[in-house]
Amino acid sequence: MSAKRPNFVLITADQWRADTLGMLSNEHPVLTPHLDQLADEGVRFSHAWADCPICMPQRATLLTGKAGATLGVTTNFQHRTPVDAGRSLPSLLRNLGEYQSVWIGKTHVVPERARFGFDEVVLHPDDYVNRLEEAGYGGFFRGHGIGGNEVVPAPNPLPEALHSSRWITDRAVEFMYRRDPETPFFLWIIYEAPHPPFDPPEAYVRLYGNQSIAPPRPSMWQAADEPVAFRRRRIAHNWDRLSPDWVAETRRYYYAHQTFIDYQLGRLFGELKSRGLWDETAVMFHSDHGEHLGDYGLFGKTTFLRGSGDVPMVIKPPVGKSWTPGSVCDAPVQNADIPVTIADLAGIGPLDTPDGISLTGHLAQPGDASHRERTVFGEFGGPDGSATAIGDELRYIWYPEGGVEQILPAFGTDSVTNTMATLSAEQRATAEALRDRLATWLTERESPTASDGALLARPAENLTADRVQAHRALNPMAWRGPIRYGKGYGGGY
Repeated sequence: MSAKRPNFVLITADQWRADTLGMLSNEHPVLTPHLDQLADEGVRFSHAWADCPICMPQRATLLTGKAGATLGVTTNFQHRTPVDAGRSLPSLLRNLGEYQSVWIGKTHVVPERARFGFDEVVLHPDDYVNRLEEAGYGGFFRGHGIGGNEVVPAPNPLPEALHSSRWITDRAVEFMYRRDPETPFFLWIIYEAPHPPFDPPEAYVRLYGNQSIAPPRPSMWQAADEPVAFRRRRIAHNWDRLSPDWVAETRRYYYAHQTFIDYQLGRLFGELKSRGLWDETAVMFHSDHGEHLGDYGLFGKTTFLRGSGDVPMVIKPPVGKSWTPGSVCDAPVQNADIPVTIADLAGIGPLDTPDGISLTGHLAQPGDASHRERTVFGEFGGPDGSATAIGDELRYIWYPEGGVEQILPAFGTDSVTNTMATLSAEQRATAEALRDRLATWLTERESPTASDGALLARPAENLTADRVQAHRALNPMAWRGPIRYGKGYGGGY
């Protein structure tokens, strides 16, 4: 009889910044003791990226190991999620004849409740809203009136026991009770938080009452030099109307939400350990994308700047695999690598993807310099779109609107940006090579931002006073109305 295959617990926290883990001891005073412990027992990837930093394309990527651009989805969408259910990761695991699988939380796919190979889907918000109605709290989901992309503090009117992050964790713990104990499992949990609205339980906000909250990083660009998409984003989020004190309070609520999720993960990890499942289970934590959190005058995500495009990634392999607990790998990796790594650890073999790679070698030898020779690519589409090529020294970002280039260090914080003219000759050659590889990558995927191996630019919008007011009047971030049972997220991002 063959050896038992490992279990997998994949934890996705929507919109969690890569630099907000307590163990990093930086300007973000976030408290995450259980994720810190997971990193102490596993491997933390300090240079992990989302190939398309927005919610829905990353779901498709995590089901397939393929980048959003490869799948033809580079922004949120209303058409069917482009995943072949018969070739998705959960289907391949099930085809081994052993795995049971459940998908819990903000699946954010079209159509809603599509299983894409999972045995079961427990859906947020629909099933969660139904639970609130059963508990006598009908109409309380986002009952504070703050929408899913507004960036102000939102006091939560619900008891802590009925918070969505608690409910998602409850369903995961419940699965531990009712699963087949003789069959390995794949459990994928997606927390809606810390994605807005920033509405953690008030007790967790009070934890940060005496913490000093650092101000956001200032913009690195003169107004005439930055992408016009940044200025539109500030209009949408009413940046000019947010005082520094309110920005600090928003950051406080964001950290509180992260701590609440971390404490919920303490419950889940404890359940795995008490049932004797911890050692034989691969536990992976990451995010679909980050959150600017006021840096550069921006909120939300969708850029390939630090805080938005990079993601936390921690992997604790199962017993029998090779890794050094507490190690850090600084090679460029991406979310598309996660399903490929799961398939490899399960014994499926390589997935059919030109994008993701297995990280088992990175886990075994995190300091191997050859891992850093990789280039990671990404594209976010739509009017505010951009694309990137990330190497081990530089990160090249292209904004088609206005043909704006940004060249940043691959590592560290985004405190300095360059143009081709300001680089040394050696760095310019590196940046030009990244630009050429990006143009080829986009052309191969039939992106509208490149053709025949060359990047394409388009005219930038002239943000006159009339256009500014028009954008403010059509604010896409504002409250969209109530979300009721069976209605899902109704668009947005």
